[in-house]
Amino acid sequence: MRGSEAARGRNDTRGDGRRGAAPRGDDPRRAGRAGRGGRAGRPGGYDEGAPPLRRPSPDPRARRAPVDPGRAARWDDDLSDPSELSGWRQRQAEARRQAHAAGAPDAPAPERRAARRPAGPPAGRGPVPPQRGSGRRPGRPGAAALDQGWQGAPPQTRARPGGGDGLRDDGLRDDDLHHDGDADRRAERAPRRTRGKRTAPASGPRPELPYLGGFDGIRAIALLAVMAFHHGFEVARGGFLGISSFFTLSGFLVATLALAEWAQNGRLDLARVWELRARRIVPALVAVIALVVVLQTTLRVGSGPGFRGDVLAALGQVLNWHYVVGGDGFASVLTDPSSVQHLWSMSVLVQITVLFPLVFVGLMAVTGKRWRTAGAVFALAAAGSFVGAWATADRTGNDGMAYFGTHTRVGELLVGVVLAYMLLSPGVRRSVESPNGAQVVRYGAPVALVALVWLWHSTGLYSSNLFAGVTALNALLTAWLIFAVTIPGPAADLLGSLPFRTIGKVSYAAYLLHWPLFLLVDEDLVGVDGPLLFVARVGVSLAAAALLTYGLEQPFRRKLRLPRPRLAIGLVVSLALVAVAALVLPEQPPAGVTLTIGDGNGPGALDVVVPTGDEAASIALVGGSFASGLPQGIEAWNAENTSEQVRVHTHLAPDCPLSGPGPVRIAGEIIGDSTDCDGFGPRLPHLLDQADADVVVVVPGVGDLAAREIDQQWLHLGDPVYDSWLRQHLTDLADTLARADAPVLWATSLHVRVPPAGDLEGDWTDVAENDPARVDRFNDILRDVADREGFTVIDLDAWGHQLARGEFNPGVRAEGGDLTEDGAVRAAGWLVPKVFEVTGAGAEGEDEGSGGGEAETAPGG
Repeated sequence: MRGSEAARGRNDTRGDGRRGAAPRGDDPRRAGRAGRGGRAGRPGGYDEGAPPLRRPSPDPRARRAPVDPGRAARWDDDLSDPSELSGWRQRQAEARRQAHAAGAPDAPAPERRAARRPAGPPAGRGPVPPQRGSGRRPGRPGAAALDQGWQGAPPQTRARPGGGDGLRDDGLRDDDLHHDGDADRRAERAPRRTRGKRTAPASGPRPELPYLGGFDGIRAIALLAVMAFHHGFEVARGGFLGISSFFTLSGFLVATLALAEWAQNGRLDLARVWELRARRIVPALVAVIALVVVLQTTLRVGSGPGFRGDVLAALGQVLNWHYVVGGDGFASVLTDPSSVQHLWSMSVLVQITVLFPLVFVGLMAVTGKRWRTAGAVFALAAAGSFVGAWATADRTGNDGMAYFGTHTRVGELLVGVVLAYMLLSPGVRRSVESPNGAQVVRYGAPVALVALVWLWHSTGLYSSNLFAGVTALNALLTAWLIFAVTIPGPAADLLGSLPFRTIGKVSYAAYLLHWPLFLLVDEDLVGVDGPLLFVARVGVSLAAAALLTYGLEQPFRRKLRLPRPRLAIGLVVSLALVAVAALVLPEQPPAGVTLTIGDGNGPGALDVVVPTGDEAASIALVGGSFASGLPQGIEAWNAENTSEQVRVHTHLAPDCPLSGPGPVRIAGEIIGDSTDCDGFGPRLPHLLDQADADVVVVVPGVGDLAAREIDQQWLHLGDPVYDSWLRQHLTDLADTLARADAPVLWATSLHVRVPPAGDLEGDWTDVAENDPARVDRFNDILRDVADREGFTVIDLDAWGHQLARGEFNPGVRAEGGDLTEDGAVRAAGWLVPKVFEVTGAGAEGEDEGSGGGEAETAPGG
């Protein structure tokens, strides 16, 4: 850029509508070659061979804001000005009005569509090809939205009441290329005495960038992919990659705005950038989290043990790192639905929003004229992020640090940043403007769209190549679509069509709202399932999103004018109020579950076994089917040992796995989704608190050996993905048990020979869950989890092998599964001495326990 005068004059026309005289005749190609930087014949160039020619502007608003005089020294002379994106449609019409006022014929209409609409196309349509004589070489197709220079000058901005930076938002979406077409009409309605007296702030005006409906179209398809994934459609098992596309588009738009402002003003107003991002993000986010708290308190939607922590982390914009530290994989959004889990991506975006402007300013200041170097640094950072994500996923799996880490996901956003830099390169612009280049971009876009859809169908959360190339490919394909929708073509027509534009305009609010509304609008509520339930969920989400967008988000950004200090205080107070509500309001259990212990409604009962003699210890017995008969066995122990008796409190759910509620499949049957299973986790802390036992004993059941559906696939023990998922959930259980401040004895699982049921035929050998290797794998994971202070693993499996007639002794095991009455008595005789050993009570019982263990091997057992 060669200075403000050259920038103002390079696309000006004479009063007759033609460009200024070329050095030799009227040949724009020769004019484009004149002078060192003479590029008047192509976008982004400056004609140094002729003085700048400007048409007088009758409107004092059209004076350009002062430009930093040092800016020219910091930029190459071949930098394509990003401000060429600025409001070009409005200025085309303005140039025609000025020409008409001067008595000159109107400038030629750029295309038929524009000729029918001389005031410019309606918002949302694809960009219209530029006017002839607007600085492009004749006959060269190109990026219509990217090759329009200033026609006249940008309007001055209106001072903001109450202080601040004196700038209005102009209806701009902070992360969108959106031009407020009503800006001139609002200015014309202003009192006459204020016209011409507005002064630009020191930071210069914020560039006005044209609205392109195709960007909303990209948002729409990404949103629908995420919704289909969350609904559980197999065809959209990779729909979570829509989040990656959101990242890439956000990176492009934020970087384009930053580059445009830097080129126009020679600096980036950081305070304004952060203010606009806060106006864009925070109000709707706070409203949605407040809704989540209300739904949890009143309708028990999304209730769970970690609800408060999730809400506070979401309000603090650290939810992604909360999940990294907590270890919950993203698949838990389907197995353990937290109503704010989807907001992890907003935390990543906010963190990058805070950091990116600082990095941008630093790099641009350091690189100076070598602006391409800054783009190259961002490209290297993107590559480093992808490599880091691949290495992390290879080491710890897809759904932990690799999925949630800011540093592992920033690469997808930086691809959009690099694209913004590429569009400033005259070489890239010339290539795209060539006939072949334009065809490649335009007609390669449908191929990119089809490839994206294929990725969203074929990739799973736990695909081995997810972070070994898929996320990078998804970002590159999205970048291709972004590039393509900036020029006329099939992609711009399709993605800029009315349905996609309409959904895209409310996509931010729809993303925030859709998951808690999906949890609310379930099969029980609407009476349908499958595709019809999906249609109902999407319809409710979009309707609520429209209310949030046009009732809160847009008015807050465009109409509510507050000084920055007051705005910051208001946003912080709103966040604090929602946080206090989440902490103060009761944390409800799932629907149909009560947290009252001992009422017979679900797991959790006190004094199930009451000593009639001397009490030596009290036990909190936690577990599944194997533990369900133990209270009867301990009663038999008490009857035989009047001086060393045991009190028992229970927290048992025979058909529920310890790893948490949700459908599990074993031997052809589905179990684990009952109300008792839903209440098992929330009620456990209350039972432990009220029992105040000397020791906690955990005994698993058959349900812990079953398969679960994760990422639309039934996975079982021995599968690395399932093993990782199970280990984390058993760790969560161990954390709850540890808070009881009592020793924990955790028993291993018995092997099983469960007979087939349901549609499954044959005998026990046809049941995959009977595989001894799966049981051994469960016990290995259990030992890893229980390897912590205060925990002791007791080997129930080894006890079973010591039984006379083997571990499947029919007198001890019922159908190769749960303990019989006699088996429970024998197991209690083995267990109670181990309890005394941990608590330091019942020395005599330890001898009896040893004898009892030897008796298990006696004939007739």
